[in-house]
Amino acid sequence: MNTKRTYDTYKKFFEEVSHHNKQKNYHHSYILLYSFIEDRVDRIYRDQYRHKNNHLPSESEMLDSLYRKLVDIDRHGLIINRSYLTVMKEISERRNELVHHALFNIHTVTKKDVDILNKFGRKLNEMREKQKKRLPKVSSRKKLQLLLQNYLR
Repeated sequence: MNTKRTYDTYKKFFEEVSHHNKQKNYHHSYILLYSFIEDRVDRIYRDQYRHKNNHLPSESEMLDSLYRKLVDIDRHGLIINRSYLTVMKEISERRNELVHHALFNIHTVTKKDVDILNKFGRKLNEMREKQKKRLPKVSSRKKLQLLLQNYLR
């Protein structure tokens, strides 16, 4: 994905979040921002894992929780601030609470919930950008080899 396309996608994404926040439709914003956090953690995890192990993580490893992935990212050499782990744990607990009790608490997502996700998502995005600058570039050929190796496992 080229830089302009990525920028346009993120711009539209955050415009959508802002639109729903203005309408106080926090459920929608929460889902979008949680998805953004999942994407950031997955991308950081995949690239850090590849850098450390010279192959991509398996499908089952990609199914680990976001908290577990952050712990593994730290173990693979990209230092994760302990406060990030605490925030991720709290976000996961809140998400589980919202999902599992949604039937009787349909309007329980608050602006505070959305603000926490937004702030944390931006921190993860900063981490991802720094990671991309630090890790060596992977050639297209090497990316293909890694995908093929992962496919054959």
